[in-house]
Amino acid sequence: MQGFIDKNTSTVAALKTAIRAVAEGRVTFSESFLRTKAARIANPHSFDKLLTDRERTLLSLVGRPLTDGEIASLLAISHETVEKHRFNLRRKLSLGTTTELVRYAQEHGFVLSPPASFGGQKPV
Repeated sequence: MQGFIDKNTSTVAALKTAIRAVAEGRVTFSESFLRTKAARIANPHSFDKLLTDRERTLLSLVGRPLTDGEIASLLAISHETVEKHRFNLRRKLSLGTTTELVRYAQEHGFVLSPPASFGGQKPV
């Protein structure tokens, strides 16, 4: 990522400055982005401290319209392992149901872009 500018808090001048910086090969981030990132890093309950890489990958798939069987196939794991990951995710995130887990994945941006790795396979 070369930069991030918050469209809700940045001015047109800030956007022009950011575009110029990225065009020159520099990295630029808005103050709101940096504050949010710092808060996430400082939070001991942040999802990136609670969840393993595999759990984050699974969470990104849970938020999509995929069955456990399809998730298992994509990750080359058993259906039972998918169920176990789903259970662990709900426990770690203090969510009672799979519906809440799906909503969490969608509301927290886990389904906006494909996970980094699917064991060499492409996401559906």
